[in-house]
Amino acid sequence: MVSVDDMVILPILAPPRRDTTRHGGAGSVGGGMLVEPVKRVRTVDVVSQQLLAAIARGEFSPGEKLAPERELAATLQVSRNVLREAVRQLETMGVIVVRQGDGTYVVDPAAGTNGTVPARNPIEALTLAGTNVLDLIEARQAIEVMSAGLAAQRATLEEQRTLSRLVEEMGAVKSVSDEYAARDLEFHRTVVTASRNGVLMMVFEAVQDMLRVQLARALDVPGVSESSQEYHQRIAAAIIARDPRLAANEMEGHLSTVTHLLLTQLANA
Repeated sequence: MVSVDDMVILPILAPPRRDTTRHGGAGSVGGGMLVEPVKRVRTVDVVSQQLLAAIARGEFSPGEKLAPERELAATLQVSRNVLREAVRQLETMGVIVVRQGDGTYVVDPAAGTNGTVPARNPIEALTLAGTNVLDLIEARQAIEVMSAGLAAQRATLEEQRTLSRLVEEMGAVKSVSDEYAARDLEFHRTVVTASRNGVLMMVFEAVQDMLRVQLARALDVPGVSESSQEYHQRIAAAIIARDPRLAANEMEGHLSTVTHLLLTQLANA
């Protein structure tokens, strides 16, 4: 059982706190746009996501034994109760196996559960054209969080209008995933273009084919389109308001929330 004291937010995947001091807290941002508070994420979920991400990136090899519970809890700076709950989540997913009296191991899909039947490998769901989706999301954070802050300073009036138009169009086609994905990609491309940073634009162009596929996949996850639409509204409002800090913070929250929903869906698959 996880206590209320364990309901804290860890720094990697949890959405960041928004700076609302200039806008009077949760309420109106930009042209009367309503902003809702970012939902809290359970520490257990964040810990399981961090471990899953590390396994997906190959930081733990198939069949490898994890560090002892006390050591791993200290490394993650969480209680052992939280770690046990996170381990149970990953065991349910078929990512790790707990051997009583021995330790916790990363499942080796090639070995199978009884040496004959290949084990379920949910990590494959995080692979995109040979590239880990989590790596792509991290690259997006490096590119787009910075771009959002710069766009708030450098976007032209026409680019601001484009962002507003795209937000409105996405709201109208939320139920049509391919049309929503196309406008979603254009929204993020417009933010990067508005940064006026040639290197950021060049790197974004290099990954946009993978991004197009990732967007299409992510929109199949329950809650992603609704969450994305809310964040797109807030990102556009912050850029139009010329608030670099808020724009960057909202973009980081957007990408972190998509990651959380994606991994939660994988955990429940």
